[in-house]
Amino acid sequence: MFSHPNKKLKEHLENVEILGMNRYYSSKTIWREDKEVEETLKWILRTHDYGKATPYFQEYIVDLENEKYKKSPYKLLKAHGEFSALWVYYFVRKVVKNEKMALIAYMVVKRHHGFLQNFEKGNFSILDILDKELLPIWNNEFNYEYFGIADEKNDFILLQKELKGLKLTRKIKEMKKSLNEDDFLLCNYLFSLLISSDKGEAIFYSKGENFYRLEDIKESKVKLDKGLVDKYKKIKFGENSGGIDDIRERAYNEVEENIMKIDLSEDRILSINLPTGTGKTLAVYNGALKLRERLGNNNKIIYNLPFTSIIDQNHSILEEVLGDGNRGADILIKHHYLSPKTYNNEEYDISKYLIESWESEIVVTTFVQLLNSIFTNVNKQLIKFNTFSNSIIILDEVQSIPYKYWKAVRSVLKNMSDKLECYIILVTATMPLLFNENEVVELVPTKKDYFNKLNRIKLDVSLLKDDIIMDELKEISYEEVRTNKGKGFLFVFNTIKSSLAYYEGLKEEFPEREIIYLSSNVTPKERMERIKRIKEKKDVIAVSTQMVEAGVDIDLDIVYRDFGPLDSINQIAGRCNRNGRGEDLGIVRIFSLVNENGKRYYSYVYKENILRDKTMKALSEFDEIIEEKDFYKLSNSYFKHINSAKSDDKSDEILEAINGLMYEEIELKLIDMNYPVENLFIQLDDESKKMWNEYQEILRVEDRYIREEKYNKIKSKLYSYVISVPKKYYESDEEKSLHLVEESMFQEYYSRETGFKREAKQEDYFI
Repeated sequence: MFSHPNKKLKEHLENVEILGMNRYYSSKTIWREDKEVEETLKWILRTHDYGKATPYFQEYIVDLENEKYKKSPYKLLKAHGEFSALWVYYFVRKVVKNEKMALIAYMVVKRHHGFLQNFEKGNFSILDILDKELLPIWNNEFNYEYFGIADEKNDFILLQKELKGLKLTRKIKEMKKSLNEDDFLLCNYLFSLLISSDKGEAIFYSKGENFYRLEDIKESKVKLDKGLVDKYKKIKFGENSGGIDDIRERAYNEVEENIMKIDLSEDRILSINLPTGTGKTLAVYNGALKLRERLGNNNKIIYNLPFTSIIDQNHSILEEVLGDGNRGADILIKHHYLSPKTYNNEEYDISKYLIESWESEIVVTTFVQLLNSIFTNVNKQLIKFNTFSNSIIILDEVQSIPYKYWKAVRSVLKNMSDKLECYIILVTATMPLLFNENEVVELVPTKKDYFNKLNRIKLDVSLLKDDIIMDELKEISYEEVRTNKGKGFLFVFNTIKSSLAYYEGLKEEFPEREIIYLSSNVTPKERMERIKRIKEKKDVIAVSTQMVEAGVDIDLDIVYRDFGPLDSINQIAGRCNRNGRGEDLGIVRIFSLVNENGKRYYSYVYKENILRDKTMKALSEFDEIIEEKDFYKLSNSYFKHINSAKSDDKSDEILEAINGLMYEEIELKLIDMNYPVENLFIQLDDESKKMWNEYQEILRVEDRYIREEKYNKIKSKLYSYVISVPKKYYESDEEKSLHLVEESMFQEYYSRETGFKREAKQEDYFI
């Protein structure tokens, strides 16, 4: 009997059980001492492929190209999920004697090669085709002796009769009354343990690798020096030079001191709320290492950021902190849609599995990866859910989570911290009311002092008294540029159209100044080069869309920003006089730009009135000039207004689906692209020509697994030349992942200065 080509079925089941139970026993969760959960998991792992012990599957597995099994009824007869699910239901019901656990086990096994389904009658009952055709055949042809369960045959068939009709309906109806969020987390956990173990065992075997090596990788726990950040700071920065360095050092020490004081059994939701530029990244990473040491279990650190554009930057910092001796993928990986699937010297399939399963001590990833691994029914995403147990989950820039999801995210993360015994650290300069104050332990309880002491900038909202047109903005801002020749300026717009209009005018007015343009119109490669130039020059003028807010480490003297929500204003304020240079305060001026039809440009981007209205309301409570020391009060006012006015309808929908285990109804979207786009590869230079040729060669590879491996190796570099534009700007009859824009096409489509060309007559877009 085989489970996979040339792989013995019993051996596969035994190995999967070893992997799954080892992870279960090594994790401290609320279910660790629960005998019902323990027994249920054992039966899930050991029976998940029972359905393969039929002559139909065995004939298929030795000849995968057999045409017989590509058509009905044999295509259905070789299936094994439903029949395996019946077996796990039978054994859990018999041994554990818990109807709910039996039905959860049924769903976990039935769907272990697909997505979890809604917990409702249609997904549990024995379908007519099974009852009339397949089930009797399976019952008679199944090899009971192979598993030593011949004595179970009659009872197993009796069970099937019992599952028909009204009796099953009543069982599910009774079960649904008792379902709740705890069951959702448990189901995710059991499903994750099964699919992670099952896929790992199969992949390692297919590559000729010894099972014990996989076991070693999954069970290895690498001890990290708790003083890594301390040593890094000493080498990198040396002695403090006073000023903001002293403030950063004090914050760093305060986080560490309070991490050492928390009650490990009670204090699992933690917070670092500090102004921009006070060293939050190093402070939280040091705090996580010290917490890890206290816990003594080598807890995984999962560092989450809102944007892929800042993950590489954060990952590089962590690499430096870890030093040369700790840079293997078993210590640190980054995971987002563009990150290469490279895990030490492993083959591609193994590397992909280990990275997507987060088999590393420290994972740097995105909010999308994290939340899509919780609020989902997708197999590929749930594979890493089990790794949340005993982890330290850092949410950096937590204010990026949309307010409509606060209630759902709060409920599930709080429950996870309890059931999976993990720790959540929220990091931000503008703490949203994601959690109630009594649910969070402040690691910087003196945070108000930091906001009061740091007074590097002033926010000028006097221009918001009236909307202004482009000519008025130019008149006001040009005068300030003229009178501040040695200072750096940043102008941030809400749409590409308005940013281009301002940039062109600025160039004409100040031909002697270096003016740099940034937006998603420009390829990522060029953006990185331009950001580097901005950082190197003190008197540069930069014109950008709000993409510059996403963790771009630049520091300029005077910033103009078209109106947006307060958290966006705070983000852009973090690009002004960041390091407190000189005696003069940096200036951030907010204006409300309208087009020729009187439409506010911010309305193209920020569709939700509540964000705009509550920002205006919060700003109106202060003077026209708001100094940085008042930003803490300003942010608190803003989020209180949001909290009192926001609707929890979307969160309530999600929580209702979660509490009923209606998996197919759970939807949490952090990125909502509401218009179709085309991806354009811009052939900028010789290197890009080589990349495109390599990409074309990969597309011609017939074997899809080899093609995927080769593509993954170049994907990150390839996409440094790619921009996404609304379909209406680039019409093509061809359906392609990437469209080539050669240098010969630049006159029509691309400018080396401002990027993709858009017709002036077309409406505004920001990508």
